[in-house]
Amino acid sequence: MIFNHSIINAAKAAERSESVSRNFHDLGIEPNFFEAIMGNELNETQLKECRGDNGLLTIGEVGCVLSHLKVCKDFLSTNAPYWTIFEDDIHLSNEFLDAYPRIESFMNSQIEPSVLLLRRNNGKGKVVYPLGGNHHVLHMLAGTMSCGYIINRKAAENLVKALIPVRIEYDAWAIYQQLGYIKLYSTDFNYVELNPTMSSNSIIDQMEKRYDDSCQFPKKIKDGNVKALYNQNSPSQKIILQLKRVVRHLQELYYDEYRH
Repeated sequence: MIFNHSIINAAKAAERSESVSRNFHDLGIEPNFFEAIMGNELNETQLKECRGDNGLLTIGEVGCVLSHLKVCKDFLSTNAPYWTIFEDDIHLSNEFLDAYPRIESFMNSQIEPSVLLLRRNNGKGKVVYPLGGNHHVLHMLAGTMSCGYIINRKAAENLVKALIPVRIEYDAWAIYQQLGYIKLYSTDFNYVELNPTMSSNSIIDQMEKRYDDSCQFPKKIKDGNVKALYNQNSPSQKIILQLKRVVRHLQELYYDEYRH
C-alpha cells in the first residue's frame, strides 16, 4: 500500500522507529520517516526567534510544534491534496487498510481546511461520512492528540501561517477550529492506537518538566496566547468567528457525546 505520509521520529529513538517499521511492513506499507526537531537541540537564538508562548510550553513541546509544521511545509511543497502525519509511538491497525479508500474519498470531497483525526476522540460529534464496517467520520467540536491525522492543503497553509511564532501546543484542534484555521473531523474507530510501551516513555517530557495540571498560571498564559492568535484577524474576520461561535453553541445542543 502506498500513500503520502510522514512519521515524525527523533533520530536517537531507534526503538520507536523499529517498532513502527515492523508494524508498517506487516501491513505492506513502506514507512517514510521525518527527523523530528528536538527542542533541546535548538540554541537560545533559535528558540527566541520561534517562541511566542510566554513560557507556557516546554522546549520539548516547542520542538513538537516545529516538527509538525515542518512536515506541513514539506507537504505543501508537493502537489498532494492531503498528507497523513504520524508520531512514532503509534500502532496502525489492520482495519486502516480496509478503510483507507473511503477515507481518501472523504478527504477528496473536502473543500474547506480540514483535519481528520484517525482515532476516536472525546467530545460532541456528528456522523457525516460512512467508512464501512459500521465505522464513520464524525464532525467534532473538540479533539486532542496528534499521533495520527490527515490534513489537507488549506488547513496546512493556515497552520503554517498562524502558528509561528509558537504560542500553544500543536494538538489544540478545538481552538484551531474556533479560530477558523480548520474544520475538525475524527473517526469513531481507533485506526491509530498508541503503543503503550512507547507512549509511556515520552521523550518530550524528559527534556523539561511541564506545569502541573492543577496550576492556574498556565491557563492565564494560554488564554493570552489564544487571544493573540485571535487578534491576528481583521475586524470582518472577527465578526465571522463570532457568528461561528453562535453556530457551535447550537451544534452542542444536538451533536452526540463521544468517548474513547
